[in-house]
Amino acid sequence: TEYRVLRKRSAVSHQPSGLKAELERFPARYFMLGGVVVLGFLGVYLREGGAWANSPPGEARMAQHPTAYQLGEHIRLIGYDLNGEAFRPGDRVELRVYWYTTGAIPYGYSSFVHVSTGGPPAAQADKLNPAGLPTKTWESGGFIRDDYVIELPPDMAAGMYSVYVGLYTCDTRPSGECGNGERLMVTDGSGVVVGDAVLLGELEVLSTGY
Repeated sequence: TEYRVLRKRSAVSHQPSGLKAELERFPARYFMLGGVVVLGFLGVYLREGGAWANSPPGEARMAQHPTAYQLGEHIRLIGYDLNGEAFRPGDRVELRVYWYTTGAIPYGYSSFVHVSTGGPPAAQADKLNPAGLPTKTWESGGFIRDDYVIELPPDMAAGMYSVYVGLYTCDTRPSGECGNGERLMVTDGSGVVVGDAVLLGELEVLSTGY
């Protein structure tokens, strides 16, 4: 009896049914054809310049404006994008900067973007954590995209304005005595100290009657 039961189970196990049966009847060549189509799609979609971009260490080839600034020991600003050169009062200035790290960052840095003629900023944007990530968690060897939206005041005077970006921390100050924080000093590609903020470029604010 036991032998006959085992024979019945064996027979059942060799009778494909449902999805398994359909897959066994489906010609293998169709699977191969489908794989070729998928690979072809990925080859187009993921080519450089498509959804995928290849940048050597320390570069951001997709950036509109490549730069080479060092902030402190382990942070570089390697490029930025700006959504225009001329704006009107009340417009939104969209800025993307590309940070690159070369080692562990010991402090938590906040960032600022100032639009200024040299005095107090006429417009600005600040972040407690650039790119939404505490700088202490930034991984070495990779670049980080960091987006900002700067709202220009509706009564902003017409003229040329400089755009600055920088990093500062309160971690090196006694508790409750941060003030404006301690900014990271900036050096250019030649190793020359240029100040405590990066001058990205200029933008023009047009007259409302222009």
